[in-house]
Amino acid sequence: MVMMRSRWSLLPLACCLISWVASSAVAAAGTTVNSLPGFDGPLPFSLETGYVEVKETTGVNLFYYFIHSEKDPEHDPLFLWMTGGPGCSSLCGLTYEIGPFQFSAQWHYRNGVPKLIYHPETWTKTNNIIFVILLWGQDSRTQPQRKDSSLWLVDHPQFLLNPLYIGGDSYGGMIIPVLTLAIDERNYLGEKPYFNLKGYLVGNPRTDKQFDEDAKIPFFHGMGLISNELYERAKETCSGKYSAPSNIQCVQSLKSINDCTKDINMVHILEPLCEGIFSPKIHNITEQDGTSRLMLESTAADDDLTTKGKGRDTLAGRRSIGIADSPSMRLPTALSSATSASGYSCEFFSSLGSDRASGYNRDGDVALPSDIGSISDRVGTVEDWKRCNHVSLNYVGDIHTVTMMLPLPSLAHKHGLDFLTFLWLRNGDHGISRWTSCRGAGHTAPEHKPKECFAIWLISLQNHLATNGLEYYIMMIGKEARRAMVARRSRWSLLPLACCLVSWVASSPAAAAGTMVTSLPGFDGPLPFSLETGYVEVNKTTKVNLFYYFVRSEKDPEHDPLLVWLTGGPGCSSIYGLTHEIGPFQFTAQWYYRNGFPKLIYRPETWTKTNNIIFVDSPVGTGFSYATTEEGSKSSDTKAVKQLVVFLRKWLLDHPQFLLNPLYIGGDSYGGMIIPVLTLAIDESNYLGEKPYFNLKGYFAGNPRTDKQFDEDAKIPFFHGMGLISDELYERAKETCRGKYSAPSNTQCVQSLKDINDCTKDINMLHILEPLCEEIFSPKIHNTAEQDGTSRVMLESTAAADDLTKAAYIVLKIWVNDETVRENLGVRKGTVGDWKRCNYVGLHYVRDIHSTVEYHSTLMRKGYRALIYSGDHDAGFTFIGTQAWIRFLNLSVAEKWRPWYLAGQVAGFTTSYASNNLTYATVKGAGHTAPEYKPKECFAMFTRWISGKSL
Repeated sequence: MVMMRSRWSLLPLACCLISWVASSAVAAAGTTVNSLPGFDGPLPFSLETGYVEVKETTGVNLFYYFIHSEKDPEHDPLFLWMTGGPGCSSLCGLTYEIGPFQFSAQWHYRNGVPKLIYHPETWTKTNNIIFVILLWGQDSRTQPQRKDSSLWLVDHPQFLLNPLYIGGDSYGGMIIPVLTLAIDERNYLGEKPYFNLKGYLVGNPRTDKQFDEDAKIPFFHGMGLISNELYERAKETCSGKYSAPSNIQCVQSLKSINDCTKDINMVHILEPLCEGIFSPKIHNITEQDGTSRLMLESTAADDDLTTKGKGRDTLAGRRSIGIADSPSMRLPTALSSATSASGYSCEFFSSLGSDRASGYNRDGDVALPSDIGSISDRVGTVEDWKRCNHVSLNYVGDIHTVTMMLPLPSLAHKHGLDFLTFLWLRNGDHGISRWTSCRGAGHTAPEHKPKECFAIWLISLQNHLATNGLEYYIMMIGKEARRAMVARRSRWSLLPLACCLVSWVASSPAAAAGTMVTSLPGFDGPLPFSLETGYVEVNKTTKVNLFYYFVRSEKDPEHDPLLVWLTGGPGCSSIYGLTHEIGPFQFTAQWYYRNGFPKLIYRPETWTKTNNIIFVDSPVGTGFSYATTEEGSKSSDTKAVKQLVVFLRKWLLDHPQFLLNPLYIGGDSYGGMIIPVLTLAIDESNYLGEKPYFNLKGYFAGNPRTDKQFDEDAKIPFFHGMGLISDELYERAKETCRGKYSAPSNTQCVQSLKDINDCTKDINMLHILEPLCEEIFSPKIHNTAEQDGTSRVMLESTAAADDLTKAAYIVLKIWVNDETVRENLGVRKGTVGDWKRCNYVGLHYVRDIHSTVEYHSTLMRKGYRALIYSGDHDAGFTFIGTQAWIRFLNLSVAEKWRPWYLAGQVAGFTTSYASNNLTYATVKGAGHTAPEYKPKECFAMFTRWISGKSL
């Protein structure tokens, strides 16, 4: 039976399975855990623990932890995680690698239990995960029985249709591919239930003794752990066969190598080697606190081991001892106080009904653990809990390996497979195998690099290439691969291009690196975000230099989207978007001076929480962008677009770490005339194969200018709808102008428009409910040098009136024109005189693009994502006009008009088109531009959209 792409094709099977499950003896349901000792408050995720008896004759019970996906548990993948060893508890995978909670970095005890905190990089954000040793226990010489192999899914039938992945690390590399194939075989034989198996992944896997052991010596040499001479001698005397030395000279060479490396932490060669990892000193503190909890000796809590990242495994292992052996920890997971007196971080809770079940058989043909119990929570079933039961677990095997990065390519080449992407065949179907390294990670990778490994797994799900076969990921250490490659639909197809680009960038004269700004006048203390400013020369002939502000994402800059923000005008500085709309700092509402400066504060709704954003002063003559030639100072819509393509190309070459981030072009106001044109120009660059390749995903525009006819003709209906003109005046204008208000063709129409203007001339067109203040554009300022000995300028008291909501415009002008601020921002002296928020007068600019409607249409046909939003109280570029040109695109409606909410309140209205490629939203109560007036709502709106969620 073959799984189809559509879940609905499984409906008949699901119905049969549900009926079958309902009539079968089902395993007892697990225990829901709502709280854990050491974790403050109720758990913010769904945790279930329990047993599955997999061998009635031997009494084998496997203990498991099951965590529901935080995103969409009904449809997200079901992921089975097995920790290695053999004999290492899956609790380690849950607490130290991919699970939703972890011990705090500055660890301490709460009521005798180490403190637990939420793990932000947990894979359970988007996956349902079962942490267990195996899905079933089976003797290596017998076939799995129906009751052995399916009890967990039979007891959880709601997950039968979820995509199933098998994964883990370390010694799991010996189990996972064999288990995956066994599941595939039982599907082929038609056994019930059917497993919706999609693939598998292994991290730092033990695979084959020869490959793994023979790779250690080259690894030691490559990492600088042994000398060239010793390495060459070992190569010569051992002939490259280090796993089975055949002469005394080879043995001596290996002994010399061991002498060099014996004190190296083989789990992570850059971490210290702490003996306490496997033999922590613990003592009972019953006499001190009246409990039977186990506490570390004071020497184990050395602060510098934690704060400096040293002794990670020692402390982690000891923390897990304390919490796993705590009676209060066992009780929430149905653990009995009689099961264990004390423990190390290396042992299973095993519920074994016979001595025979305590063995671990390594059969060369099957290589599956036989009758191994995992963490048991029943009375008397477990002695001392250990993270890895290397001492008491008995096994006999003929397959054993170590985990290295070097043998994987060798293993591939041995079978004639390409190193990076190689195919395997099963019944004529092709599968995709991928090898991925995680730079700087140890054994195991997710413990050391949780963000990177989480991203790797997300990529594996989002860019699933294997249509008929099984897909797996092998996450390794030590290579210079930053993360999985992205290109168009598949990140992996960009690998050759990325390699070429890295070499090209290294050998090419890149643009000068920007200036890192760590503090700003008026902001208390160091900046709590990463700010870079700089210039990019976009035309050498005319000496045009565009200034930018770049703020890295606060969440995951290596993987979060890269946004290019363009403020409107034309001629308005992008710092306005930075300080007044979506950036990480702003002027205080009740603004005042600190040491002669306006006060800046952090903006909690900054879009840089989850996005990298480049704020560009474009076109030339805007903000701090400048040209040193007369010809260079002239610009237009089309010139601005071309220069922005050059800007982005050079900027990315100077910041190659962002080449693979999803790229979005956005902004507001007059940016609506540039954004879709620039987006299409970038698409064309990709089509022509120009370097670098832009990982373009879409664009967004707020309160956008788009087309004169649509924009202007919508104003009169907007005025009427907002109650600014009477019914009579509106009806007369409709009759005399025939709905064409942008180009009046008769005297009666001109008179109607004049009467309308008389009614609305004193209305603030940026937000019709806000007061119209002349000071916004002509603040009265005077120099206070004689008063305080500085050249700073101060507003007159009349300009600081509380009712002037736009007073921050004036403050911004004062702040940016201060020499100290300019110096901090890295502005080149003498390039720009008096800074203006919007350079309407001095800008030499031709508006040669009159409509961008067709550009939107083309981008929709190409499948790019788009978000168009409107502050519904903006009279300049009204939501009516925006909706009109969207309708003109004649796109099919994917989701009908409906309210969208924030905190239970209507925040605006939304609709989507063309299979959700284009989303339109209004922001209730916002003006021009929306984020300035409704920062929380706009942050929620954009965050939902950029993550692919419905508003």
